[in-house]
Amino acid sequence: MSDFDKGAFKNADKNFLQQIKTQVAQGKLEFYFNKNTSDNYFMDNINVNKGIGQIPQNNSEMKKECDNLPSQFAKMFGKPIKFYSCELRKISGLNAVYLEYDGIVENTRGIAYVIQFTQNVTITFTLTCKNKIVNVMRKEFDDIIASVKIKEKAFIQNTAIP
Repeated sequence: MSDFDKGAFKNADKNFLQQIKTQVAQGKLEFYFNKNTSDNYFMDNINVNKGIGQIPQNNSEMKKECDNLPSQFAKMFGKPIKFYSCELRKISGLNAVYLEYDGIVENTRGIAYVIQFTQNVTITFTLTCKNKIVNVMRKEFDDIIASVKIKEKAFIQNTAIP
């Protein structure tokens, strides 16, 4: 865990960081790094994972979730987190939550789509990039998400549920 003991991660919840490392090692969380925009400061990336649960089903439930997220993220990230967007959307005909928030690393932004894949399974796509390129990266990420075609049977048969 030594990589997480200093810098931007020093105040983050160690259980949260260990969970990320474990999921990557088990093949349950994948990271894709943008070699064109990454630099010595930060490696812009998209990560994808599958989870168990349900997203909010209506605007009332979504409002409650949005009210709780800043404190939940602040605990995980070890610092106050500002949310720029928190709303329900549709992706490929499926219900999804869209989030935009401060990243764990200073001067970065997180953008996530949590898609309700089946009744109890979600797929989360998260972009994390430097603030100075967030507008360009958001557009590219939205284009990627819009192109996602989810085939339920193929996904369930080929991927173990975490």
